[in-house]
Amino acid sequence: MSDGDQRHFGFYPSSGGIRITRFDGPSVYQWNVLKELKHETLDFDDWNELRVRIEPEKFQCYLNNHLVYEAKYDPKKYSPQGKFGLVKFRHTSAKFRRFEYGTEISSTSIDPKKKSKILALIDNLPERANVNDNDIETLSESADIVSKILKEKIELLEKQSKDLTRLRSEIRTKATVLRFRHELDQPDESIDLLALTLLLAQLDNPDLSIEPYLDQVDGMVEDIKSSFDEKIKDQQKLEKLISYLFQENGFHGSRSEYYHKANSYMSRVLEDREGLPVTLSVLFMALGERLGLNIEGIGLPGHFIVRYQPTKGTPQLIDVFEQGQFLSRKEAEEVVAAHSNVQLTDEYLEAVTKKAILERMLMNLIGVTQQKKDIEALLPYYEVLITIDPQSSQYRGMYSLLLHESGRTAAAITQLELLEKNNGDEVGEARIQQMREFFNQAN
Repeated sequence: MSDGDQRHFGFYPSSGGIRITRFDGPSVYQWNVLKELKHETLDFDDWNELRVRIEPEKFQCYLNNHLVYEAKYDPKKYSPQGKFGLVKFRHTSAKFRRFEYGTEISSTSIDPKKKSKILALIDNLPERANVNDNDIETLSESADIVSKILKEKIELLEKQSKDLTRLRSEIRTKATVLRFRHELDQPDESIDLLALTLLLAQLDNPDLSIEPYLDQVDGMVEDIKSSFDEKIKDQQKLEKLISYLFQENGFHGSRSEYYHKANSYMSRVLEDREGLPVTLSVLFMALGERLGLNIEGIGLPGHFIVRYQPTKGTPQLIDVFEQGQFLSRKEAEEVVAAHSNVQLTDEYLEAVTKKAILERMLMNLIGVTQQKKDIEALLPYYEVLITIDPQSSQYRGMYSLLLHESGRTAAAITQLELLEKNNGDEVGEARIQQMREFFNQAN
């Protein structure tokens, strides 16, 4: 359609999408883009069919047999009898073929019966090594249609392959989460914290076996015990532990790559002999426990240390990140001041539970993963968090959102229902309803 001069319409591919433009003159400044869209049927690897249907007072634009745009026009300004055709301009790389026009144009969609017949032929083909020329010739009689059907089948199989690969990973991760549930379903003092920190590494590395690392720690304990004499005291055990770990074996705090995920994986800490304050502290606590020492975790703001609690005598603060350095109260205040803007109080010096230590480690992993915007990697972290604290509206709400963003809408809604059931005053009912409506709408 045109006005017989410079004004006309165009329907064409542009910048990886489809554009409908009204050209009001020869200059780009006189062009008006009516619609620019991305459409799911747009094929970047094969030919696309563009079709325009002009009717009295309206025109319709189709992409691969899907109506993508419809507009009315003033027949007094634009004549449907005006010129039509293909125009190539501005060094475009687009290619066109099979240009047709008429009052009716046959559809390029494949007849369902014919498609079913061709699919049956394809499905009954033997393995490639046994395909003969007659099989190829039979399919070649409808080469264009067969090519399109095969392309659709390839895309479907590729999608299924990706879905199955993701399902395999999810199943193995779920097995680790279930193990967390089992281990956490007991009093805090009975929890094997070292084993659970190894399970954290297994969340991201499903092939990781934690037993060899537990055996390694048992071997370390035996090495330390081999230096004990019969009359050794607990203070001497502590000194030998510090010497063995930091002087003899070179364990140290990670400084050059502090935020690397490896520093939060206990398996890597044991392999690389470096880690974060919290991971090194967990290892120190585990070794101490196996040596009969009472060592507890202290979660300072911005830093993590441990405290040795002797049977008799004064407790001792220890900075494991600084190779087992003993800390006075004043030195602990200086550490807190160096890592945060808060002042050290007695509350911060209280021993933290094993579950709280796991939460801290998970939040470290979440912080690193969020920067990479990896939703799939975040999911198991939050699932473990709600295993640790099922009543947390914050953790369950975030887990629900992540499930939705990963395409698992049904699971997201289930988590919303649990959130509504266990919710205190942290999340309002209106907010939960709003999230449910958003999930259902997206689904």
